[in-house]
Amino acid sequence: MKARFAALIVAVGCSVGACASTTTSQPHGSATQQPSATPTPTPSPTSSATVTVTVTPTPTPTPKPTPPPSTSHTTQIPAPLSPAAVVSAFYAAINAQDYATAWMLGGDNLGSSYDAFAAGFAGTAHDTLIITGARGDTVQVHLEALQDDGTTKVYNGSYIVHNGAIVEGHLTQVTTLAPTTAPILKAPNGDFYRRGEFCPTADAGLTTQDANGNTLICVFESGRYHWH
Repeated sequence: MKARFAALIVAVGCSVGACASTTTSQPHGSATQQPSATPTPTPSPTSSATVTVTVTPTPTPTPKPTPPPSTSHTTQIPAPLSPAAVVSAFYAAINAQDYATAWMLGGDNLGSSYDAFAAGFAGTAHDTLIITGARGDTVQVHLEALQDDGTTKVYNGSYIVHNGAIVEGHLTQVTTLAPTTAPILKAPNGDFYRRGEFCPTADAGLTTQDANGNTLICVFESGRYHWH
């Protein structure tokens, strides 16, 4: 009887002890939970350095003012003609009956007076000039002067030119050619006929030359005869 009672007490005591010291067991292989570590706060910097950068702007160059255009006009002085060009211009003026220009180009050095100079070409219809050579101020020429009567006077010679004008001239007639065409017809006042002018009925079908040596024919047109 005592034995059963003692055993009962032991059993009850174990049961009570088990309840007093209950320990939760973890399954095999499970990780044991460790206490979490408290993170260490990062210390804040006690001071901060401020760096100031000064940027100096590059100065923009000031453009130089453009000077205003000059309002003054510079007169261009033409280059003087060559000696050969002066002689050519001299005879071109004579063929155009511009004796004043021919006089300024050197005619005043070849004649006693302007009137005598101009009168010297009264019987000449047209001058054909051929420059055969030029050296320095000297110009060699061959000249064929067609006359009003159809003959041609042939000259050889030379001119000396200084400062854009003839200062000396020498011509020698070498021959006279017989007319190959009819004599040059002129107006009653002695002028050359011009293209388009009326021509006398008596000159119908005849030919002549104008001041430039161009051939003109007297033809009937629009009820009148004209030089064409």
